[in-house]
Amino acid sequence: PAIDLPPEPYLGGELMTTEEYLSIERAGFTFGGAAERPEGYFITDACIGCGSCAAVCPQNCINPDGIPFVIEPEHCLHCGNCIEACPMGAVERR
Repeated sequence: PAIDLPPEPYLGGELMTTEEYLSIERAGFTFGGAAERPEGYFITDACIGCGSCAAVCPQNCINPDGIPFVIEPEHCLHCGNCIEACPMGAVERR
């Protein structure tokens, strides 16, 4: 028999609305009580606020409120697009 699926995407046995899968979140964890190390990318004081990094971020996780801009690490995919796009070399990997 045919199954009628709802109009929203049906993925892997879970019904998800469009808003639920547009952004990916990261959660950090450690084993055995080890200290969590910061990872990913951050923007230094060399930032001039041009917006090149934010324009290429697939997660839109670069906050342009103030200079230097701030990367929200819980949403960052660590793709490196921002580091390549920055004309000032203000984006660094931790």
